[in-house]
Amino acid sequence: MNEKVVITDDGSSALQKLVLDLEKSGFEVNLVESDGEKLERVIEKSIPDILIADAFMKNRDALEVLSSLGGKLKKCGARIFIKTALKSKRYEKRLLAKGADAYLLKPVELNAVIGKRKPAAKKKPKFAFCFRQARKV
Repeated sequence: MNEKVVITDDGSSALQKLVLDLEKSGFEVNLVESDGEKLERVIEKSIPDILIADAFMKNRDALEVLSSLGGKLKKCGARIFIKTALKSKRYEKRLLAKGADAYLLKPVELNAVIGKRKPAAKKKPKFAFCFRQARKV
């Protein structure tokens, strides 16, 4: 089974290259509009192995999404990458403190994602189980 990647973006041309590179490398890619509320709905339906989200999205930014779902995603073994054009150590520290694995500057290259991810676990718990367990913590 291929690793699932959810990516949010506002439609840059660099994104298309990243999506094609990921698909060629065997990833199943789900592209979501750069909207924090939509992203949360997608994640609640099916947990990705890797999340690559814009720092600044409509309705909710990455900090809000991480506050809401970051701990649950981490408990399920998901890797979280936040991408932005903003080079800010302060903002990067805040995102990392909320559960992001990496702060990536745009344009994001495939090697930045592949090089920072851990190999997928052989057997990942089902999504609903992960969320039930996260609520108990």
